[in-house]
This record gives sequence, structure tokens and C-alpha cells, in this order.
Amino acid sequence: MNSLLVFLLIQTASHAIERIAEVNLDRSKPFTINMHPGRTTTIDLPCAISYAMAGAYNDLKAEIGPDKDSSLVLWLTSHASSPTNLVVRCDERVLVFDIIPSRNNHQDYLKIKKITEKPVSGKLIADSKNYIAMPSFRKKELIKKSESF
Repeated sequence: MNSLLVFLLIQTASHAIERIAEVNLDRSKPFTINMHPGRTTTIDLPCAISYAMAGAYNDLKAEIGPDKDSSLVLWLTSHASSPTNLVVRCDERVLVFDIIPSRNNHQDYLKIKKITEKPVSGKLIADSKNYIAMPSFRKKELIKKSESF
């Protein structure tokens, strides 16, 4: 019985979320962050953040800084119970995070060392003077510059 308990504890510990981590972020898919309601998480990115927008605004607060524009502080309210997303503009890139409320796992600090992206499938041929590439979750979409925001 004791060996079974030790095995289960080792398995649980080996699958635990690292509270402090340095990671590479693949921009082609959302990055999951586990947060304990009522706690904060700090994310350091390798680029300047121009905005951060939470899906469930009343559950997740995001603040750029306070010490540098490549740092983001998140706070998950104590009543948050449903997953939400966070969209961050970092230089010319859009990054998507899935925020998962968890009473068992919490990530206090993430340093994003490098942002990578899978190549877009298919051919993307356009005159860069008249078109811009707009990032989306799975592909790049071309929009005439006169139609852009």
C-alpha cells in the first residue's frame, strides 16, 4: 500500500505545473496559463506590449508594466471559475493565452524567451504596397490597406 501511495505522489509531482518558468511560445496556438483565483501572475515578453484584452473582463484584470512595457501583470478575481482568454498585441504580433482557473495549480511567473510561429500553409502572394497580412488563429488573411482599421 505504501509503495502505491509513493508512486501516486511521484506521478502527481511529475505532472505539476511549474510556478516559475521560462518558455518558448508558439504563436500559432493559444498558450495555457493556470491561475489560482485571487492570485497574480507576471508575464515577461521579448517585445513591447501595446494592449492586453481579457475575454471575461470582470474575472481577469491585465496591466502592462508597471516597470517596463514588455511586462504584463494578471490578476484573476477570487470568484472566477470559468476559463477565459487573453489577447495581447506585442510589437506587430498578436498572442493568445487561455487562462484556466485552478485551485490546485498556479503559475506565478512566466518568462517568454522566444516567440515562434509555424509557417502559413499554402501560398501567400501579394503586393506589399497594396495589401497587409492580418494575423488570425490559423492563417494569414489579406486585407487591402484602404480597408484596414
